[in-house]
Amino acid sequence: MIVHEQDIKNRRQIANNLDPVKLTPFIKEVETAQVRPLLGAKLYKDLDEGVKTDDILLDGGYYNNDNNYCEGLKEAVSYLVYARMLPSQQMTVTAYGVVQKTGEFSNKVDEANLNREVQHANQLGEQYLQSCVNYLKWKGGIPCGRQVRRKVKITAL
Repeated sequence: MIVHEQDIKNRRQIANNLDPVKLTPFIKEVETAQVRPLLGAKLYKDLDEGVKTDDILLDGGYYNNDNNYCEGLKEAVSYLVYARMLPSQQMTVTAYGVVQKTGEFSNKVDEANLNREVQHANQLGEQYLQSCVNYLKWKGGIPCGRQVRRKVKITAL
């Protein structure tokens, strides 16, 4: 993995008592579904194994004579992992089914606020990932390429 549990905890507000290992499946999901297709398998593997390093791509920074800024993969993945993790934190799968856990001093977040937070984190993560795409394009192209989603407006006649 390019991004590790502590990278997420350093960038997003997550309780200290949350086991960092619980973040690992979400990091793997985001990197497999979104980051590896973006970078291409070779560049992803090189970054993952430490063969290649790119501080701007990983940690963010200015480029192109300080005219552009890349947020960095660690920042983008942190937001995307947070967006995937939030909805599942209130539920635990047990031998008796899915249960909702609440501590004696905790209050349940209503679904509308939870959905709003997930949507916000996901939008920021996608925006930051796009800044990585822009950086890679400036640097010399994206090996695999990322298909930019285009909104198509269909009008019935």
